[in-house]
Amino acid sequence: MLLGQGGICLTLSYMLIALLEHLGFSDCYMGMGMIRTKPGMEMLHFIAFIPNVDFEGDLWLIDPGTLLAPIFHAVPLHKVKQLGSVYMPRSSFVVNKFTYSPEQNSYFRFYKLMDEGAEFNVFYDFTEENYTMECEELPDVMDYSRVARNRLLFEYIELKKKKSDKDLVAFWEKNLLLTGYVEGKARRILDEVHTELKETARNKLEGQKVTLTVDGWSNVSNDPLLGLGISYMGKPYLVGTVDTSGNSHTSTYLASIVEKEIPLIENEFKCKIVGLVTDNASNMNLMRSIVVKDSTIIAYGCGAHQLNLLAKDVYPDSIVKKIIEIAKFFRNVHLAKSWLESIQGATKPVLPSEVRWNSALNTLEWYTRNWQNLKNIISDHSDFFECGSTNKAVKKTVNDLVLYKNVDDAISALSPISQSLNGIQSDSCTLADAVDHWKKLLKKYRDKGVEAKDWLEAAEKRYNNSAPPVWFFSYAIHPRYFGKDLTPAEWTKSLEWVKESFEPFYSDFMNFVGEDKSAMQSSYLAAPNCKPINFLRTQSICGKFPANLCEIASTVLILVRVLSAFSALWGMFTLSSGTALASTKCTNLHSDADS
Repeated sequence: MLLGQGGICLTLSYMLIALLEHLGFSDCYMGMGMIRTKPGMEMLHFIAFIPNVDFEGDLWLIDPGTLLAPIFHAVPLHKVKQLGSVYMPRSSFVVNKFTYSPEQNSYFRFYKLMDEGAEFNVFYDFTEENYTMECEELPDVMDYSRVARNRLLFEYIELKKKKSDKDLVAFWEKNLLLTGYVEGKARRILDEVHTELKETARNKLEGQKVTLTVDGWSNVSNDPLLGLGISYMGKPYLVGTVDTSGNSHTSTYLASIVEKEIPLIENEFKCKIVGLVTDNASNMNLMRSIVVKDSTIIAYGCGAHQLNLLAKDVYPDSIVKKIIEIAKFFRNVHLAKSWLESIQGATKPVLPSEVRWNSALNTLEWYTRNWQNLKNIISDHSDFFECGSTNKAVKKTVNDLVLYKNVDDAISALSPISQSLNGIQSDSCTLADAVDHWKKLLKKYRDKGVEAKDWLEAAEKRYNNSAPPVWFFSYAIHPRYFGKDLTPAEWTKSLEWVKESFEPFYSDFMNFVGEDKSAMQSSYLAAPNCKPINFLRTQSICGKFPANLCEIASTVLILVRVLSAFSALWGMFTLSSGTALASTKCTNLHSDADS
């Protein structure tokens, strides 16, 4: 078993294969696997495989250290298993302790500094199966023999010295693609999928009015990217990824990208962009105003993003961070995980997702549901939680009654926001529905009384500062609502927006506002499967809805309300891809994007 860091695993595997071939093992080859130390931190790991060989004897862990700090320690894991623990100095200032747990059939590697009073901390844990594996005829790894048998190996080593992720990605794509196929087969597959997806999108979008979404993201190499997507009938299409490396994300720079991409996307997919939605960052807000200055495109900020910001207003991040550390501990530390799993009714730790804005609530709820179980574990295994600073910190946090009360208060504040987020992030949610979810959220806080006074003030501030007039207009003409809960100030904003943006239709909308719409609303509610715009067109034929307003309604009622679908799309490609997202062609339907 070889354990290396800093790229040394490749060199070791190459040397081992050369030695084994000299000894007559001609079928040896080099394999590559992907190791994820934590989300967004993937590493390549090279292994030498020797097929059709029976293994007998003791198991040793060979630790050669790193290229910068070379050592050569042989750790007798069979002795660790026999004795329970073995101490091994790793350097003049660090000592390792290897222990074995019969209950988990796992090894644990601890480390501590040589300083007086220093305590051991868990470095990592592993099982024998992590390092002893049976090679099938077609193992789920890549054959890197071609790299080992020619000078490509030295080309790779030189690229590693430069520490250039982009050069390394290009190297593997040129020689042996990360997808596991060789000789260009993977590139052909990607090209075929890309063509198929683009054709499907074009068939769906041709002749339709769509919303353009713009959002910034970064890939696993932390390269800054700008994603452009279009939304139609609740379905997102990622049509462009622009590498913005070396450029500050000023509103002017972002506007120049969007203004360039709009005609290209419209031409590529034969659609009409009528809306533009971004997050609510100041540079994005100004960018929207630049783009729509001489345009009929309707621009606004993301409603779900505002709810996410509200969540941060009503509870401190410090509370959630503490609970996340507890959840990670009982998920990642094998002993703690097994103790929790052995309790009837206990549930697995839940960690927040980067692409689900309301998932922090799930982590807090997991903690309160399992709090007594966690306390019992700490009490039953007191020796374990007195060993190491991390274990002690977990014990202190779980036994903190004030923190538990704060978590309970945070859940009370976040639950209404989470319910609204779930509604706003649904594929069928319109701008009018987004207003309705905000109205319901404010009512829930009002109904809580004094307890929610601060939360209500924060929610009203977010809502009043971010809800654009087009939201109120959409709420006013949507047949499910017809503006039933709009305040006088919101009615005024919707009227002013129509007068400024669609002045020829102002008088029709003004007259419509003063009419009794209860009968029309009842008819719509009795036909739940009827699309709002189709219903309004039918009513206009009957003379019950101004025909001129149907043109505006056909635009406003299809506008996507949030970026969440694209956040999830970005997160999926960013977290799962071993290469830069911008270089993965099948995720980018618009072939002219600067990617």
